[in-house]
Amino acid sequence: MAVAHRLPLCCPSCGTPLAVDDEAAACSAPSGCGRSFPRRQGILSFGDPSFFYGELSRERTRSLIDHARATTVASAIEAIEDPQKRSWMRSYVLDDSRGDWQFFVDLGDRDPSEALLVDVGSGFGAVARSFAPHVGTVCAIDGTLERLEVSALCARDQGLENVVPLHADALTLPLPQGVADAVVVMGVLEWVPLADEQTPVEQVQLRFLRQVARILRPGGQLVLGIENRWGYNYLLGEADEHTGVWGTNLLPRRMADRRMRAAKGRPFRNYTYGRTALAALLAQAGLEVEETLAAIPKYRAPDMTATLRTSTPLAHYLRSISAQPGIAQLAGRVATATGVAPELVPTFIQLARKAAA
Repeated sequence: MAVAHRLPLCCPSCGTPLAVDDEAAACSAPSGCGRSFPRRQGILSFGDPSFFYGELSRERTRSLIDHARATTVASAIEAIEDPQKRSWMRSYVLDDSRGDWQFFVDLGDRDPSEALLVDVGSGFGAVARSFAPHVGTVCAIDGTLERLEVSALCARDQGLENVVPLHADALTLPLPQGVADAVVVMGVLEWVPLADEQTPVEQVQLRFLRQVARILRPGGQLVLGIENRWGYNYLLGEADEHTGVWGTNLLPRRMADRRMRAAKGRPFRNYTYGRTALAALLAQAGLEVEETLAAIPKYRAPDMTATLRTSTPLAHYLRSISAQPGIAQLAGRVATATGVAPELVPTFIQLARKAAA
């Protein structure tokens, strides 16, 4: 628990610094609201323990956790009977190459051994753990307690003592202002509007980004991964993976909402953006984009991560697409010839920075 005690925390309700012990975090200062936040399975919990999101059912995830506690996470994954789920979990949970883009992160003049990196929406923690050898502390935040339990067990298996899991809502981060040197947000921005369905989508997303800006120190960096609304894969017929419906990302928002309600019986709230619109949204939160990276085929498991400042890496990739038969060949050639290729990459990783004091 020593590392967790060194992580400064504040009450998500009133902002008062919290007193942390092995049982809970308490907002008991004279100016505090008196709330207390328990540890669940050893993890400080600021979120709703009934919330669950996972690739396996909750029951199967708990079974995996029980197995992993007695052995290792790798052993528990190998015991999954379904070969497809076993292969997917092996890659998604254990493969820290999902964070290979980490070397684009710039801590400035901050001593890495003293740096705090916060991963919001950390899931099973592969990305968070990939940073652990390179910074002082990694705070892994997720809304599903079971995912954090798996993440903590993976850190145990790897002998990592500087990864601190926190169970919390992305819209109410229990961290004080200016504490983080870098914040990683991979595949979260498009999902946060589902946490507040009474508020317009862009307002919820902006509220979340302002939370991120709040916890960043002046000069701190945000690393944000998200699908490109205009990715060539969608233009060639791939369905929006957030909805399972083709066109919800491509259509005007109101038309997409009608299409989603007709197809799925619920509103469309998984907004993604093109490169320029995303930079504008970040700017409203006080975060200036320094660079946009193309993550291909997806930011979740990129085969290539390349800057869009120069055309050479992307052109090389598009030449490989152009070698394929059919419509992909035509698309690759057209994108290269017209110069629109940087606007059509499947996913972005945007590097943005909070203004220095």
